[in-house]
Amino acid sequence: MTMTHRWPIHTSDQIDTGGQTYRVLFVGTCAAEPVAGNGVDHVLWESFEYAPVPDIDTEKYDALVVSLTLRHILAKASPDANNDLYWSRCQTEDELQDFLERCTSIIDGLINKFADVSRKIPVIYSSILEPRSRIGGLALPRFSLSNPTFFVNQINQYISNRVDSLDNYYFLDTNDEFSSIGRDQIQDDYLVSWGHASFIGDFGLNIDEGRLQSFTPPTVLYNSDHSIRAVADAIRRRIFDTLTVIKQTSPIKLIILDMDDTLWRGVAADQNRPLWELVEGWPLGLVEALLMFKRQGGVLAICSKNDNATAREHLRRIYGERLTSDDFASLKISFGPKSVAIQEILSEVNVLAANALFVDDNPREIDEVRSQLPELRILSREHYDWRRSILLSPNTQVARITAESARRTTMIKAKIQRDTAAKTLSRGEWLSSLELRQKHRLIRTTSHSDFARAFELINKTNQFNTTGKRWAHSELEELLSNGGYLLTAWVRDRTVDNGLVGVVIVSGHEIVQSVLSCRVFNLDVEIAMGRVAMGLMLDEHTTISGAISDTGKNATCHNFFKRLGFVESGSHWTATLMPMHPPHIIADYDAEAEINVINIDYSDENISLQCQVINRSSTIWYEDKYNINLSGHLIGEESEVMEWDGPRTFLCVVQPPGGERVVSLTYDLNRVAGAAQLQLDPVHEMRSWFSSRGGHPTVISLR
Repeated sequence: MTMTHRWPIHTSDQIDTGGQTYRVLFVGTCAAEPVAGNGVDHVLWESFEYAPVPDIDTEKYDALVVSLTLRHILAKASPDANNDLYWSRCQTEDELQDFLERCTSIIDGLINKFADVSRKIPVIYSSILEPRSRIGGLALPRFSLSNPTFFVNQINQYISNRVDSLDNYYFLDTNDEFSSIGRDQIQDDYLVSWGHASFIGDFGLNIDEGRLQSFTPPTVLYNSDHSIRAVADAIRRRIFDTLTVIKQTSPIKLIILDMDDTLWRGVAADQNRPLWELVEGWPLGLVEALLMFKRQGGVLAICSKNDNATAREHLRRIYGERLTSDDFASLKISFGPKSVAIQEILSEVNVLAANALFVDDNPREIDEVRSQLPELRILSREHYDWRRSILLSPNTQVARITAESARRTTMIKAKIQRDTAAKTLSRGEWLSSLELRQKHRLIRTTSHSDFARAFELINKTNQFNTTGKRWAHSELEELLSNGGYLLTAWVRDRTVDNGLVGVVIVSGHEIVQSVLSCRVFNLDVEIAMGRVAMGLMLDEHTTISGAISDTGKNATCHNFFKRLGFVESGSHWTATLMPMHPPHIIADYDAEAEINVINIDYSDENISLQCQVINRSSTIWYEDKYNINLSGHLIGEESEVMEWDGPRTFLCVVQPPGGERVVSLTYDLNRVAGAAQLQLDPVHEMRSWFSSRGGHPTVISLR
């Protein structure tokens, strides 16, 4: 392996697909200029105070990178007329804290300037260059606002937290690059006030020409040119890597590991070394990297040629609670070909070979696996570089850690257990045994709390993806702003909550795209999800349509529309009716209803109520194999129940949040005689009353 940089701060060619090129606009002062070139354009901004926001062609660029000018922030925050050295006048921590808060208030305004851009392309805020800690005094408190390093660190922390709370904003910490390449030859806080926060430069040489003694230009004095080019290249690469993470280009979702001389040193069965020798150094470093990958939602598996029971005991003995068999979704330990075992793992986890990484020290095993799975990515020879490769590759990282991330291994194990149980039962018995419950929510704006996870699933899914399209944030924002929506599916069973597993993208009468997580394949989740989407669409359109594009990877969903009852019509599929709901899936939703009685009509024999029923929950009400009706309970003078099961009137097939239905409910006058009140309560037949699920009946006085 050849390192092309002075330090191995970049990603490994062994596991990265490489070749990702982007066009990025870097907006900032002249400090950003060295980064320009090779896909990065630079526009001068904030070089002078109160600079207007430049016009940005979002069609031309993949992202906007913004560098804030610390010197101007310090000046504007000072109480005494644009004093960029005001920090040096502060005497107490309280004064410094007050000054810091004024700085962050100014930063809020600067961040808000690019809100319109963020609706179309990612906006990445670069960190401010932090002064060297020795500037604040070698023996003085390091973690005090009186130390300029810590003061700027707190500003960076505020910027990071602020942009992390915003949609399509990201934070880029470039201090790593300065530290890795070497600040002594790059950073200008040896020359100018630390608020300048920039590269060493030769500005002002002509002004200083009349000095009594000759002098050495700063870039020569500090031998800066080479290091400045190196750090500029590193920052440019970090910008591109960050975009690869955001766009989830060729992600690694699964890491499969050998055991002997991979998870620990040597062959565990053949040596009597003390345990610390087996793991100290690179093995523990590798394990930590694996656990960090898992925490972000990655999946781990083992493929080893060993005796199964013995190898599991070695893992327990060597690592204890540091690394356990529970950390792995699948363990294939036998003496068969590793290519066969890996194919079984890929099938169990439902991951393509191109999205998996295999780590093994044995070149013969690597050759055998590569001959059968050429798309599988490999780490083998350079074991001292395994940890770095896994930690720093943009292909192993995610832009956001979702609620599902921590549960992914548990969810995949549950899937494997379901698949194993399916082999001993009929399909109907197996599906019924799972006690599947499916919930649906709508996303109508990119600010919705579920948007990030839905966006990730759309752009990461290959196998069940009806078109294979990867969406830019701006494209989905435009679809949503034009009345489209994302319907999301959430599934749990008797063993595990799988979280958000499916998305249908809807625009008008068209299902634009549907994706489904491989964790819930073969459960008919996509049919229940598609049926709900169809119900919403058919409420507004007599005919709806969809399309399938063969990507070469999505054979799993080629019959999706056919199974939903669509009819092929040229390049599209069309439908006018909803299919039957899968009988083994129980409709799940929040039962918050608002019931308004619009009119009460008395006749000689009946009382008829016209009721407006509004879904006040954040989930979609929908019927499964049983209807959702409106009914009521008759309550006596002493609050006793005179009749619990009243007459029914059909309520809805599908009703979205905020959706309303107007229905009539009729009671025989003899039936209500003696009752003091009628409690109107929706009921999902054979499932539950809404009131038993946290809903509140509407009370009508009959006196």
